[in-house]
Amino acid sequence: KRNMINSYFLRLNIPLEYLSSAGIIIKIWIDKYDIHMNLSKNLTIKGADGLAEKPTITFTDKGIALWGKELTFENCDVIMNGITSTPYTAEWSWVAICSSENSSITLKNVDMVMDADPDGNELNGSDAIYFTANSSFNITNSTLKIYDYKSNALEWNGGSGYNVNINNSTFISDHNRSG
Repeated sequence: KRNMINSYFLRLNIPLEYLSSAGIIIKIWIDKYDIHMNLSKNLTIKGADGLAEKPTITFTDKGIALWGKELTFENCDVIMNGITSTPYTAEWSWVAICSSENSSITLKNVDMVMDADPDGNELNGSDAIYFTANSSFNITNSTLKIYDYKSNALEWNGGSGYNVNINNSTFISDHNRSG
């Protein structure tokens, strides 16, 4: 199992059934491309210490489906240009990131850009980030920019228990129907 995890690590496509229930921390040294995440385990992706520049995680086809777990990006940059669907297309094909009940997303020292139409000014997709019950979004020492989604940059499905915590950070929502 160890060799399988290491070989998949190089593509940043980890078979999560091989990970502990507590989750995993992945330290990255180089830029990673062509990824998507369908997460049922806690995951931290962290740029390695001592790098001259932060590594960049680039999504090229699908975004993130988060199933009641914690996802943290730390000391890296994230690009989700042209992403309008999670990998779980049975229900979440209309949103780039979906955070299901009791999930959290954390950005720490991250520059994240989500642009539904990076080549023009057309509105695409529906929502950038959609939260279901009791979800949190924590942005610390980071910048989050969301552009060109037909509907909302951030949306909740109603109810209560939602938290967006922005600390020493910048959030820009431009050319979306609403923030």
